[in-house]
Amino acid sequence: MNIATVTDKKIMDGIDGYCGLLSEGGMLIAGFGATDDFNYMSEFAGKTENLKKYVKLSCDRQIIFIAATVSRLLGKYYHTAIVIHKGNILGVSDQTHKTRSELTLGNNLKLYETDCGVLGILIGEDIFFPECALSLALGGAERLIYLSDCPYGREPDAMLKATAIFCGVNITALFSDFTAEYTNRGARGVIEPEKFMVFESASKHNGAYVKNRREAVYRTVLINKKKT
Repeated sequence: MNIATVTDKKIMDGIDGYCGLLSEGGMLIAGFGATDDFNYMSEFAGKTENLKKYVKLSCDRQIIFIAATVSRLLGKYYHTAIVIHKGNILGVSDQTHKTRSELTLGNNLKLYETDCGVLGILIGEDIFFPECALSLALGGAERLIYLSDCPYGREPDAMLKATAIFCGVNITALFSDFTAEYTNRGARGVIEPEKFMVFESASKHNGAYVKNRREAVYRTVLINKKKT
């Protein structure tokens, strides 16, 4: 599968000049900061047309377009991924967990059925809560997309490697300064600071750990009390 990533707004604003590098049926992922912030009310009122622009790009190039953005609705701010499949808006995913940020959190994890397989989205600190990724894998995710507005770091890198292994899926990760690709065996492949890059990614799935879970073992945790 052909994947293109953008982490720079100037490049995203002039993406038409890069369209020759985008393969029909492939995927374009724009990281945080590469797109304009998204205001739902302004879009609905027709004051801004960011969504219309993204839909047209996806439709014209016949690609999957995922845009990481700061969205705003009724005075609340979210970290959001907008998923568009060949001109059709499949939905939005919001960051669902936080430890320090002041963002409003989403209440649902979502899967997206595409021509490139079933995609699951993880945003920001979601990666430090393994049940998020595992829930997406149990739901049928064949690839995970991770989007962060922070620089590449050792801790998220370690979590992404582990997540790729126990979920058995490839993970494409965009940080504010890096693009990284993790195989379903936890190997980190592509890792580049390029602001625009295109690479091939095999859609491999290894469901051994997900398939062989014994839920009954940990549904009830036995407590052995100390003797007094």
